Amino acid sequence: MLTILVVSTHAVRHLPVPQYENLSMAKILAFLAQFEAMHQHLPAEHHEINKLPRGWVINVGATVVGQPFIDWCGERVQTRNREMAKDRNLLIKMDPKLARAFQRSTAISVSNGNAAHMLKAQVSV
Repeated sequence: MLTILVVSTHAVRHLPVPQYENLSMAKILAFLAQFEAMHQHLPAEHHEINKLPRGWVINVGATVVGQPFIDWCGERVQTRNREMAKDRNLLIKMDPKLARAFQRSTAISVSNGNAAHMLKAQVSV
C-alpha cells in the first residue's frame, strides 16, 4: 500500500552530517529505528532501506524525529572531533584569561559559520 505524506517545504529540516565512522548509515538507521514515527517514512522491505540516499535519510530523521536526532548527530561529531584533536596532538595550551577573551570576541573573522567551535577543546595552563 502506498501512503503519500504531504510535508510543507518550510517544515523540512536539512542537517549537514559529515561522513564519520560513528555516523555511518547503519548507526544512523539503528538510532532512527527507535522512533515509531520513522517507520512510516521508510520502505517496508528492509533491503530497500539500504538503497536510500544518506542525505535523504538524515533530512527525514531531522524533520520527523527532530531535536533528539539532531542532538545525537551533534554529540557524535563532537566526540569524533575531540578524539581526533587528542590523537593527533592538535590541542593548544592557552592562558584561561586569554581563552575567555577570545571566546567573547566578536572581532574574529571566519569564512563559514562562527568561531565558537574553535575553543571547544580543553583549555589548560
